[in-house]
Amino acid sequence: MKARLFVLVLVAGAVLAASGLASPQGKWSAVTTGGEQSSISNIGVARTADGTLHVVWQRKAGGGYDLLQTAISGSGNVGGATPIVTGWNGIGDADLALGAGGERLTFFAGIRTTDTFEPLFGLNLATSTDRGSSWALAPASIFTKNYAYGRTPSVVVVNGVPIATWYYIGEPVVHVGLDPNTDVRQYAPPGLNENIAFDPSSGQVLIAWCNGLERDAGLGVWVQQVDPASGAGVGAPARMPGSFTSFEGQDQHLCPAAPRTALVARTGGGFFTASLTGYPAEDKLLVWRVGSAKPVAVAESKDGLSEEVALAADSSGRIWAGWSDSVGGTPYIYVRRSNRAATVWGAVVSVKAPANYIDFQNLDLSAQPDRLDVLARFGTTAPSTNLFHTQISPGLTLTAKGGNAASFRVTDAGDPVAGATVKIGGKTLKTNAKGVASIDLPAGSYKAAASKAGYASATASVKAT
Repeated sequence: MKARLFVLVLVAGAVLAASGLASPQGKWSAVTTGGEQSSISNIGVARTADGTLHVVWQRKAGGGYDLLQTAISGSGNVGGATPIVTGWNGIGDADLALGAGGERLTFFAGIRTTDTFEPLFGLNLATSTDRGSSWALAPASIFTKNYAYGRTPSVVVVNGVPIATWYYIGEPVVHVGLDPNTDVRQYAPPGLNENIAFDPSSGQVLIAWCNGLERDAGLGVWVQQVDPASGAGVGAPARMPGSFTSFEGQDQHLCPAAPRTALVARTGGGFFTASLTGYPAEDKLLVWRVGSAKPVAVAESKDGLSEEVALAADSSGRIWAGWSDSVGGTPYIYVRRSNRAATVWGAVVSVKAPANYIDFQNLDLSAQPDRLDVLARFGTTAPSTNLFHTQISPGLTLTAKGGNAASFRVTDAGDPVAGATVKIGGKTLKTNAKGVASIDLPAGSYKAAASKAGYASATASVKAT
């Protein structure tokens, strides 16, 4: 991998600092254990009311495939793996949703055996009513027709009814309920990497997908509202502005190899999706509030960004964006958090890949009010791939103004941060309610550092006269 010059957009430069997490920020813990990990399969993630993050993942063990669930505490402690199903002939992508009564619903693509009349071949369901300690498998697949082509299932539960979307012979489809006799509703233009989100405040369901092949149909990221009763599309599909690039007179867009298209419903209303843009190098990450006139550029890299991007929404209305880039052949995960209105983006915070891992492969995010859970697959030069977890705090932004008296302002996505510590020239300052601190300094050049518990710190340079 070649080194890349990474450009921070609207950022003062966030760096890692201790912030009250269960382990030092950016320390990775392995989620997967034993067996061989797929570099392209999608995992399932859901958070229960007690703050626990539940992760469903697959592995190849011996001559078969297993599907397992791991619980991660709100403070970031990774628990052991609980089997959901084991020894299947094949298991692909999975998703995890919570039922109306809090039960765990794991939807996954797989085939149990190669028997001609195997009833479990397609989109399958396993349910747990005891917090994931044990799982009951539905006796037959929810959908089997042409499911050999199925991938990337994504599921939401609306009024107790699961609504699923996936890739189906070149097109996005939606299936409502658990009846295998219910046919799917197909969507256009064609595409893959389907994802689905539900906004409880409006009752709306939205799907997103990526079209990177059918130029005449409109390349780029597409979204469409879904009727939760029938699964049919509501209104016309909309293409994300900026998700395609004009190059030599033709639109261009590259869909990622496997990950779901980034899509979240914001607490308080609104859907957000994200896409890389640029050609031949995808050099910019855009985040779009669906229906707005244009997206916001969250990151840029002159040599191009890695293809996997992800979004998460917290309970206060903030949106997190995550992506990867390589520095000197080593992958880094980068994240950024918005303000509560999701209109201003804060500092970029980065974490280095686990030691000895040099190949980043996919990314999932889950937001808490004060931190972000990050799940990423990394590979080594040997045929070894593993899923890791870490937590990241939001970043502070420090701006400095020199002169006869140096002044500093500490913000979080544009909002002032009171009580932050600013260290400069051997002195320690505290910001006021407006996030501001000032000091008289002897003439010279200085480097200031701002920190506060619950945040990644930031630095800035200033010249006193």
